[in-house]
Amino acid sequence: MMHREKSVVRAENHGLQSPTRRSVSMQSLPVTTLIVTVAVAILGGLEEATAQNIALPQDIADKFGAKCLNGQAPTYEITRNVSETRWILFLEGGGWCYGPDANSTIRSCAGRGGFVWPPKSDAKSSDTRSETTDKSNGGTSTITVADRAGLGLADMGGVMAQDPTVNPDFYTWNKVFIHYCDGGSMGSSRTDPIAVSTHAGQPAQMWMRGRNNFDAVVSYLQTTLGMGNATEVILSGGSAGGLAVFYNLDHLATLLPKGVRLTGFPDAGFFLDGMSVSGSYTYRQNFIGADPVWNVTKGSGTNLKCLAAYPASESWKCLMAPYIAAFIDTPLYVMNSAFDAYQLPNILGETCVPKPGAPCSASANASLLAYRNQMINNITAVTSKPGNGAFIDSCFVHEQNVNYCSSQGMPNCVGWSPLSTGSKKWGYTTAVTIPDGRSLTPQQAFGAYYRGDKAAAAAIDQHTFFDNPTCHYLGKPVPGPAPPPTPPPPNCSNFRGAWSDTAATVSLQVTQTVCAGTYTEKGVTVAFTAQGDTITTAKSDHGGRTGELKPTSTGDAITWSDGDAWERPCASFAGDWIDNPHWFTAVHMAQVGCQGSFTNGDGEGLVTYSVQGTTMTTKNFMGGLTGDLVVGAAEDTIKWSNHAMWERNHTASV
Repeated sequence: MMHREKSVVRAENHGLQSPTRRSVSMQSLPVTTLIVTVAVAILGGLEEATAQNIALPQDIADKFGAKCLNGQAPTYEITRNVSETRWILFLEGGGWCYGPDANSTIRSCAGRGGFVWPPKSDAKSSDTRSETTDKSNGGTSTITVADRAGLGLADMGGVMAQDPTVNPDFYTWNKVFIHYCDGGSMGSSRTDPIAVSTHAGQPAQMWMRGRNNFDAVVSYLQTTLGMGNATEVILSGGSAGGLAVFYNLDHLATLLPKGVRLTGFPDAGFFLDGMSVSGSYTYRQNFIGADPVWNVTKGSGTNLKCLAAYPASESWKCLMAPYIAAFIDTPLYVMNSAFDAYQLPNILGETCVPKPGAPCSASANASLLAYRNQMINNITAVTSKPGNGAFIDSCFVHEQNVNYCSSQGMPNCVGWSPLSTGSKKWGYTTAVTIPDGRSLTPQQAFGAYYRGDKAAAAAIDQHTFFDNPTCHYLGKPVPGPAPPPTPPPPNCSNFRGAWSDTAATVSLQVTQTVCAGTYTEKGVTVAFTAQGDTITTAKSDHGGRTGELKPTSTGDAITWSDGDAWERPCASFAGDWIDNPHWFTAVHMAQVGCQGSFTNGDGEGLVTYSVQGTTMTTKNFMGGLTGDLVVGAAEDTIKWSNHAMWERNHTASV
């Protein structure tokens, strides 16, 4: 995994993190589960259920005006159990595109969407969708098996897990992971696009339609995917997606039939309106500066009762969870750390976290304790309302109710269950002792609350300063077992990819595993072996022949022993890439011919790479990682050899 080992994580709006490898046991799946992403099993089984997303059908997106920043339809992942009428909707997080004023917000959002602002040319007449030709986002309502190839399940661990040992209360539920693509916590509602340009200078449009996206996905789930028969719905989300729960929870109640039990479960979304150690309210000002661009408050993209309660001059308060909470009518269970690993450096501005052998100064300790006390005081806006609950621990952690982001260099997606990989990595269980003496993990506490256990509704950690023994922060992950030795690289070149026979102008797709593979020519499947730069085919191919691989300025060529010649262009990795799910800033790759470079944020400096077909080989990146390019509908993916993934929006390439 690409661990970004940093003692302090600062994130403005988007960036890099390495997702954990998601796996699902077939034994944990209910026998009646209908896996919408059927091609996962075909392409290698559920053990590798990762990657691309299901795009909302374009006619549905158009009906609701649903658009991501780049104009594409929003996406989701689903695990459907046809015998269940209970649903969990999880709103993905990933920071915000914002700034202290409108211009800095637009610039931030443009970068997030793969654009440049101010635009290099007039974009008023451009439609970003026209730049993407892949059919799954281009106007069809049909998602074919080919479109679904490589799609992942909505199993993100934690409350979204299908494993009953990790998620005993909710493992059979239908689960939908709604991807985040507006940069405004799924509350933006801007009618007109913003003129931007691509990095190549082409005119484009940027859209802010988070609430439209939410409505469109919910409607499609109800009318087409079975949620119209729901009896219970939990709306959850993490980080910026947790804040999105505050924006959208009561609104969702108006979209569901009467009698449906709806519960809000935001995790790590209770961002405080806190003063930084420098005396400023930077976080607040960024939201105030962003709202004229997002159009959340004027577009009614947040809680309506909150908006009605405050004058226009204070409508910004309805962008922030501590102010919204008092106005939410739907039952709400808030999960958050009082020492939130995102909030401490990014809102409080305190970069020191106590750890063994490295205590903080007295002034830093005072600031940290004051922030914890503000969290405890503010959460009463939730717990004072009958039917609500909260789990507030004193652990240095960010998200806790899922596991998909646990590979970061700080404790994130950690604690739900001791069995979760993130919990094992940091040695955390983030348990809280409630007044009746029980020590409850996040999983146990929320499950008990949902079953009606009133004592579990008030899980407030009485450890006041990093002294909860279930989450002792060491400053780095706990030591694990030594990894297995890296196998030696195969003694053969990479022949995978799309080749063309220059004489016959025939396209051929070559597959290869280690040093053997196949291709199909004129309806005949030909097997081959590779050694060094030499490929040797079976006798079924022209009686058997050999070919020599040689690099060219634009790719590779094979010169065959019978005089044939094949060519394979090298793919372009140029553009802005972000690690999925997003956290840090984007990495920009520059490429000339089949050689390129990028600057790595892990301190390794300039990384150079070469490309063969669709495979990138780095020279000095984490020991020489390789990555395969997978071209998708709205974005491309690099699948790294350590199981991490990076994504590039189509509009971001240069």
